[in-house]
Amino acid sequence: MSNGVKLSKKENNSCEGSHTECESDQDQELTAEQKEGAFANFDISKATLDLLKARGVTYLFPVQVKTFKSVFEGKDVVAQARTGTGKTFSFAIPLIEKLDRDPQERKRGRSPKVLVLTPTRELAMQVARDFKDITKKLTVACFYGGTAYNGQLDLIRNGIDILVGTPGRIKDHLQNNKLDLSKLKHVVLDEVDQMLDMGFADQVEEILVNSYKKDSEDNPQTLLFSATCPPWVYNVAKKYMKSKYEQVDLIGKKTKKTAMTVEVN
Repeated sequence: MSNGVKLSKKENNSCEGSHTECESDQDQELTAEQKEGAFANFDISKATLDLLKARGVTYLFPVQVKTFKSVFEGKDVVAQARTGTGKTFSFAIPLIEKLDRDPQERKRGRSPKVLVLTPTRELAMQVARDFKDITKKLTVACFYGGTAYNGQLDLIRNGIDILVGTPGRIKDHLQNNKLDLSKLKHVVLDEVDQMLDMGFADQVEEILVNSYKKDSEDNPQTLLFSATCPPWVYNVAKKYMKSKYEQVDLIGKKTKKTAMTVEVN
């Protein structure tokens, strides 16, 4: 789903008043959603903006607007949004901005800083493509089953910044001691409810245990995106998220954003 804003065309002489009046007329043509999502409202680099515009993205969608600041500031987030609302960019854009500004040298063989788990290979490929479309500096890899291991092992040896994949294949690489997730700074679980429905809950938790320490505020930033929020989502939040996290709901009649506190037993 592409973000986009289409302004009606005007003749060159259509604005008889000042330039300011012309701009005011154009502003009035923008919807409230387009004004709220205007790029000027967000800390996004010119390099990323140029790549977004090349994709036809001219403003941020509501789910992107509601989550950008929290993700960019490193907060944990549970976001409830329907498929097709632009949620991939809601985590991809701020995470790329954070990594692009990290001064650390990107050495060969470096371990990923971002892990995105998805329930299907199709979604993994789409998410990886969205990341690749808006960065020229970072290495994005996509691992899923049904493909040869050798190509994925080559990518691991060369170094990865952002790893997108399905739980089964990621778990395979971990069990074979080929993949190091100890340096993760950001973990995204996309379409969490689908992962639960497809029986991936245990695999997901086996993967996460490699990157999290019990009751540590230094654990990776954790972002959960789901169309529904079954109890397992909140169990994961309680187990892996920091003591406070943001909850964004774009499914209900009104968009809600609340701060949640995880009770630790």
